[in-house]
Amino acid sequence: MPQLYVVGLVVPALDVLFRVAYGAYLPSLVGKEAIVGANSRLSASAAVAEMGGFPAAGWLVRFPTAPLAVAIDADSFWARRWQFEAYRSPSIHRAHRRRHGFWTTLR
Repeated sequence: MPQLYVVGLVVPALDVLFRVAYGAYLPSLVGKEAIVGANSRLSASAAVAEMGGFPAAGWLVRFPTAPLAVAIDADSFWARRWQFEAYRSPSIHRAHRRRHGFWTTLR
């Protein structure tokens, strides 16, 4: 039961972090001239995910089992992180190397 509480707190927290971060990170990836098109594509993909996500989640809970569905959901956050690493822009990468650590970045 404690694992359920931990997952129930960690997964939504990571989801909030991701949603805030990808909106802030997008302009550095595509540039100011392409931001409108990039935002519209992101909104369209979010709508498709919203419509397809619920049936997929129901299927995962029903057939393989609920713990597997939670594990797949948690793994999707790591997949998003690796995807962002693949699309890191050179200017962001240089700025990131100059920083000394997580806590320095927060200041």
